[in-house]
Amino acid sequence: MLYRTLILLAISGWSAPLIAIESIPKAPIISSRSCPLECCSYGAKWIAHGRLVAYESPKEATEKFGIEIDEVVVAETGFVVTRKLGETKVLQTTKLGAPNNIATPLSEPLITLEPNDILYILRPQGEKCDKFWYEGRFYAAEIAPGAKGKAFAAGNPMLEILSRPEITWWVKVRNGQGQTGWVKDPYELISSAKCEKNA
Repeated sequence: MLYRTLILLAISGWSAPLIAIESIPKAPIISSRSCPLECCSYGAKWIAHGRLVAYESPKEATEKFGIEIDEVVVAETGFVVTRKLGETKVLQTTKLGAPNNIATPLSEPLITLEPNDILYILRPQGEKCDKFWYEGRFYAAEIAPGAKGKAFAAGNPMLEILSRPEITWWVKVRNGQGQTGWVKDPYELISSAKCEKNA
């Protein structure tokens, strides 16, 4: 129970920058109020760029209502489920990693990595950053998506992406009629109205 509690604290909206977890996190892992993309703000108005289906709940497959193209909804909250952690291998000695709270400014990276070290990727978290686990703590860094093999992280030849995390993203929305429902993996189908305004 303690292990699971620490996991949930580390991946939720808790403000502590670093959380110690001695063993590699076990999937599935739920990250509450998290987004895998930048320009993602809960509580804001989002616009549908394709027809969507809102469900009664993430556990209930019953369709509750549809969302039409260009319809505006409010994204009340959401969460990301990591079904399988990704892995990135260190090829050469390098420095990497910001605190879990990436709003904290840094003069230089937090950790020094050695060849054959493995970073366990929890999920993307926007602004080109991934959340990852290394030697008992969570960090954030730019580790770009790519195919298995020589897909170097953020163009960095020091790192090799072995696999990307497998995730499912759920967002709870409210439409103009006051109906609420859950949308699975919205991604480009729903984008933040605030972000589009600033684009």
